[in-house]
Amino acid sequence: TMYEHLGELLTVLLTLDEIIDNHITLKDHWTMYKRLLKSVHHNPSKFGIQEEKLKPFEKFLLKLEGQLLDGMIFQACIEQQFDSLNGGVSVSKNSTFAEEFAHSIRSIFANVEAKLGEPSEIDQRDKYVGICGLFVLHFQIFRTIDKKFYKSILDICKKVPAITLTANIIWFPDNFLIQKIPAAAKLLDRKSLQAIKIHRDTFLQQKAQSLT
Repeated sequence: TMYEHLGELLTVLLTLDEIIDNHITLKDHWTMYKRLLKSVHHNPSKFGIQEEKLKPFEKFLLKLEGQLLDGMIFQACIEQQFDSLNGGVSVSKNSTFAEEFAHSIRSIFANVEAKLGEPSEIDQRDKYVGICGLFVLHFQIFRTIDKKFYKSILDICKKVPAITLTANIIWFPDNFLIQKIPAAAKLLDRKSLQAIKIHRDTFLQQKAQSLT
């Protein structure tokens, strides 16, 4: 249960990344706002701003951009320092925890996989997104990869090539897994990866044809 909830939290973070990445207006306006600040720099008095306040403000904007707008919300979370630095708890070297974590992901996956794409499917797609997040977190901490299980997670993309995270935000799990764990993607042959893309194109074409 705890791992399922952790998966839900990671889903929230990657959903926020995707929303911002797909929000063209927000990106355009952010660029315009930064340009406007350059004008303020040239003539602070015109805008009623003290010059010494501009530098800290720009630093704050850059920090905000790095934390929220660069598609790094999920990444920043999983890249945290989980090991205690001054000789306390070692997380990444804890093999019992690593196996328990991996076992939990496999158990959740087994339950989800059986229902995905079936008429009785309810919230399995949402849980699958959480599984992908947990899998990437596990790799980030322990730096080990179960090639067979990685392939099983990717194979789901043939059944479910695209997932709606929220509103009009479409998420492609294969892109996410390949981008977040490039080392694992190299273990798979190119044909397997190509097959997933072909499945997705076919799926989208079928959906487009049956739209009416």
